[in-house]
Amino acid sequence: MRDAWLRRALVEGASRAPRPALAALPPAIALIAWALSGRKRRGVRENLARVMAAERLPARWAAELGTFSAYARSLAEGVAVLAEPSRPVTLDIEGRPHLERALADGRGVIVLTAHTTGFELAGGKLAGELGRRVAWVMARERDDGARRVSDELRRRAGVDVLHVGGDALEALSVLRALRQGAIVGAHVDRVPAGASASPPFFFGRPLARGPLWLAARAGVVAVPVWTRREGPFRVRIRAHPPIELPRRALAADVDAALLELAASLSAWIRDDPCAWMDWGG
Repeated sequence: MRDAWLRRALVEGASRAPRPALAALPPAIALIAWALSGRKRRGVRENLARVMAAERLPARWAAELGTFSAYARSLAEGVAVLAEPSRPVTLDIEGRPHLERALADGRGVIVLTAHTTGFELAGGKLAGELGRRVAWVMARERDDGARRVSDELRRRAGVDVLHVGGDALEALSVLRALRQGAIVGAHVDRVPAGASASPPFFFGRPLARGPLWLAARAGVVAVPVWTRREGPFRVRIRAHPPIELPRRALAADVDAALLELAASLSAWIRDDPCAWMDWGG
């Protein structure tokens, strides 16, 4: 109940706040969150120790607070754009031909992404630019009220939400969307409890096999797409060549693709460690 109330308050605040307030408030909120969120702070610290292993401790401490600040800015702007889709957003897209080639035959596409800044900002805007239905695969939240607030907000911006994790049959909704030609976004940097995972070759952690399994079963390609907020309402997007697996792909086939994907994602995160919004695990 409290989470739902807080999320509604965030939506109202971010959608009504003038642009200067959206720039000024997130760092202060981030500092409070950093001070109060011990578990998340430890998770970020562990991640940064992997990503910035060659850096000295003062640089990692600064990056720790920087991660909370980057998250607060990205969240505030993402909510503002979802609540008011007409707000202008600049997308700097590298590798756009990879996306266009994947969409050329009219089939659905799985976009493999990670919990980095800017993915909420980019999702709704890409839907309009590419002229396709866009859906996010999301784990089902414990707080139904908070989930409904977020789901409705995304739908207003033209982004559907496909929940998984509560029932094995929920994966059928993802397959149905792909067969109807949708662009389906799925995160690979967190593995849901009990889900199939790759060996730990991503900063000593596994990647989720599920999205590539779904792409193979649906007979569609998967395109790795990384995002990063690079200024107020500005997102850099880097798309990589499509991955196409046989329908009867083996775990070894999936892991070979994920190994290559891990290399490009690791390099993307090392360029800006604060842009990785992961709380450990």
